[in-house]
Amino acid sequence: MKNIITILFIGVMSLGLNAQDKKVAKIEFKTEVIDYGTIEKGADGVRVFEFTNTGNAPLIISSVKSTCGCTVPKKPKEPIMPGETGEIEVKYDTKRVKPIRKTITVISNAETPTVALKIKGLVIDSSKTSILDKKREKFSRAIINYKYYLIRAFSLRALFFLNTSSNLNLKDKSFLLRLTFIRKTVPFLL
Repeated sequence: MKNIITILFIGVMSLGLNAQDKKVAKIEFKTEVIDYGTIEKGADGVRVFEFTNTGNAPLIISSVKSTCGCTVPKKPKEPIMPGETGEIEVKYDTKRVKPIRKTITVISNAETPTVALKIKGLVIDSSKTSILDKKREKFSRAIINYKYYLIRAFSLRALFFLNTSSNLNLKDKSFLLRLTFIRKTVPFLL
């Protein structure tokens, strides 16, 4: 009989302990993705993730890590009390000209212990032209050179024709006008 009463007493007590509210921290971010957009090389790469402790226990962030060394996160050193807000500062190295796609992992004592934050964007260097622009420029130079040599070829043929024609009257203005017309319009015909 004593054993049954002892077992019932232990059962009721453990049920009472489980029924009490557990004190747990909850982390809630305003946004889990920050878009840098398109930024210039060397621009300010610091952005801030803001969060709130919506739980009823102090929130302790134990670790904040990024996927590479180009992104440096800073975590709060003090615990965040219930209802208070905190910040995780992230600094991206904007000297690297390329797209930004990085993940920052936050580990804490919250109900969800691991949260993945993301940053994205594009770093450009406006002082340099793209490969496509360089190819376009090279191609346009080639077309200009081609037009120049084509005009010269027409001119040389016409002069050769003038020098070899024995019955050509050099005062024939219609021929000279046609020759001038060809020299002026050939670049636009290509």
